[in-house]
Amino acid sequence: FLVLHSMEKLELVPIMLPRSFLFILVGHFFFQLSNLGVRICGLPEVTMVAMNCCGAAIYMFSTRSWAKSRAEIHQTLLHFSVAEAECAVESDREIVYANIIALMRASRRVKRTASPQQALKAFEGEVRGHLANEFNKIFGRFAFSHVEYILLALTVFAPYYVDAWSLVAQGSSIREVIGQRSLDPFMIFTATTLWHLTLEVAGNCFLHLTGLRNLLYILIMNGVISGVA
Repeated sequence: FLVLHSMEKLELVPIMLPRSFLFILVGHFFFQLSNLGVRICGLPEVTMVAMNCCGAAIYMFSTRSWAKSRAEIHQTLLHFSVAEAECAVESDREIVYANIIALMRASRRVKRTASPQQALKAFEGEVRGHLANEFNKIFGRFAFSHVEYILLALTVFAPYYVDAWSLVAQGSSIREVIGQRSLDPFMIFTATTLWHLTLEVAGNCFLHLTGLRNLLYILIMNGVISGVA
């Protein structure tokens, strides 16, 4: 069905993405709440920097995991083989082959006189070409949508709004508190969102790294990007 029909209106939501988004969302709020606690307690600035780096590393690890899964899906489709594809009931493999051959002939993707092997090869070509490219378009380059990046940015500032509300409750004027947070819209809609995207772009590189090398890459890139930011 996917091979022979338009995928323009098809939307795929991998189950790991909503879970990753929720995990990152909660993590962001926790780390920023901890940062607020560090400021209130008067702990050294390096404590806050270390916590920010930990939060950024977790974010990069989560999006990097998705990037690896997306690359694996793409490679699986690029090298798709009917003979190597898993069949839920192995004894039905010949029936599945016959259905594919009949489908390819009926859709005129091959001539009616084409041999079964030619029809199966043509089907493999459709999967490797059309389907692999369409899946790439649907998944997109980044893990989340623009709205979701803004929500992540909002969680970064949420604890500070709680703190600002407490200042109003203690007698500070609303105008004064708003003045103190005047740069927040810029940070939410541009700077923080760009910071997330930069971390993700860096995390999408060198996906072949595994184990300790993968961890070191995340830590090094996180340190560089956080330092520049």
